[in-house]
Amino acid sequence: MTTNCLILKDSLEPQAANELLKTVDQAVNEVIMRDGWMELRAAQLSEAELNRAVHMSRIKDDEQTRFFTTFLGVATNFSSSSFADRLSSVPKVVKSIADLLDEMRREVAEFTYIANEFEQLVQTFNKLVIDTKHKMGLILPHMCEAQDHIGVLTDVFKPSDNNLLTTADYDDIKIATGGLVHGMKKMIDLSRASSKEGSQLNERIARLKTDVRTRRSTVKGRIHISKALNFLGPLAGAGIVARAVMTMVAAKEFGGVGMLVVAGCTFTPLTAIICGALLGGSIILAITGLIYHCWTRHQHKALIFLNKICTGLMELSNANIFFLDCLSKSEEAANTISVQLEQIQRSITSERYRKCNAELSKKALESVDQAIKAIEDIKNIDVSRWFVLQSLPQFDDLKLALTASENP
Repeated sequence: MTTNCLILKDSLEPQAANELLKTVDQAVNEVIMRDGWMELRAAQLSEAELNRAVHMSRIKDDEQTRFFTTFLGVATNFSSSSFADRLSSVPKVVKSIADLLDEMRREVAEFTYIANEFEQLVQTFNKLVIDTKHKMGLILPHMCEAQDHIGVLTDVFKPSDNNLLTTADYDDIKIATGGLVHGMKKMIDLSRASSKEGSQLNERIARLKTDVRTRRSTVKGRIHISKALNFLGPLAGAGIVARAVMTMVAAKEFGGVGMLVVAGCTFTPLTAIICGALLGGSIILAITGLIYHCWTRHQHKALIFLNKICTGLMELSNANIFFLDCLSKSEEAANTISVQLEQIQRSITSERYRKCNAELSKKALESVDQAIKAIEDIKNIDVSRWFVLQSLPQFDDLKLALTASENP
């Protein structure tokens, strides 16, 4: 037991001191017992093992992982250095912590952007569906009217009627077909316009989905690294260590406010942490554990958030695909009716085509029924679940506070 640890023990409550020293000793012993550590000093971290863990996770190009492993290497080597070496290494430790936390904050900002982008996609989908439902609702009465017009056509072209078509018959046919063709064109234009917007929305969903899946894979790799370095676990999970070594409460440098008391003197947290570390390796081991704990907890929260976003994107994509399918059916039905009516118009004066036109009229009536069903399917699309924006995934870890009371 070092002199520094004895001094620290005398300044603490007996139970807290014993638990502190027991935890530190346990962590150091576990470190020494690992393969490849016998040649190293007690608290010195194996750079080869760090690199091996990063390589196994397949995220060697991840900036945050690089900052994390750099900090671990610097901090644990710092703890076993001489006093003079520690003094000269303070800037390195401070920079390694600052770099890591800055990168984590940057990622939190990106997660906020992802949440906002997902919310925008949801709002775009809502607006598109609502607008389309409204416009289709305006067309629906005309489609019902079309049933009556086509019924007139069917009656005019009755094969059982041997009388030639009169001028009045031709006028009735022109009125019926003219209005129908115009109505079908409006329906086709609306279906195509909404389909175009829906397809663009699908592309945006796909891009965000790819981005989120890539990030999720990276986070899973980081969690793999965290588990590979679980020899830090006794420190990372030991709340008594942090409370015994320092009175750290949501340090200002880590997103909150607070001060650190060392030997009766009050300092800003980060400066006090490093200066306190000059007194002995056990303190920097505790700080290393806290950073490890904070980083690991951040990864687990990130994974939960990204999983929720992935699930939401899949559901939104499926809803949009169903919407596009309804639009396709409505366009197909309207186009079929339009083609059938144009064919009737071209042969309206031919008695030879009378029987054929009678059959076309019956088919057109069936097509109108299909178009009406497609419109009703669109009108029945329920987007109410997407209106509760508060239920959409949000990454709420906006402050990276180093505390010892939470588990990852």
